[in-house]
Amino acid sequence: MNEKKSQFFGNLMAVQKTLVRSAPGFVASYILITTTVFVLLDVYAYEEGGLYALASFLNWGLGYVLFLGLMQNGGLTPEGTRTGIGTYFALGIAINILVALALVAFIIPGLYLLMRWLPAYSRALISYDGVGNSMRWSWAQTEPWQRPLSVGMLFPVLCLGASLAVPAIYSNFVEYVDDTEFALWSIFTNGVMSIGFVWLTVYGVAAFKLVCDQTADTGEALPASV
Repeated sequence: MNEKKSQFFGNLMAVQKTLVRSAPGFVASYILITTTVFVLLDVYAYEEGGLYALASFLNWGLGYVLFLGLMQNGGLTPEGTRTGIGTYFALGIAINILVALALVAFIIPGLYLLMRWLPAYSRALISYDGVGNSMRWSWAQTEPWQRPLSVGMLFPVLCLGASLAVPAIYSNFVEYVDDTEFALWSIFTNGVMSIGFVWLTVYGVAAFKLVCDQTADTGEALPASV
């Protein structure tokens, strides 16, 4: 990376730290609640698919609360929000379907699309662009910064990857472990997954902040610092 992109990467890591410090309650609450819920399901209702579906819906709602808390406490909504949870949900469906299709075909293209579109969530929250225009805006604004953004996204992706890889390995030995070991495995897996999701959300908000800072005319009155 050249000097300018190296500086962008350094700023990306610094802004993420600042965002977490600005909203510690939102971060800690998400991790604690989601980890606890899924651990309880693993231990006491492992075969209840309906309960897992309900928990996943709760997880999605808490994800929106986390995202909103980071945006507001990070000073990125000085003029308030323009949309709400409905747009967040619609954007999530649009992005996740395309990313999932790319992941099925090849993992790297799916992650690449996710990197290019994550700032769209923040753009949609503070503008009237809607789903399609927010995705197009995000694609255009991340174009010059693909390398530092890709490197920065490796950390939360590896965290999420570990939370998926460990259960895959552990499943081969699950019949040989007792209840305590199973509970500890569940705590680790769900805790790491929750941390990975938080990290990815923080990363997306930080990426939005930085690409806006790099653009002379963003169309939004963003503060100079987070």
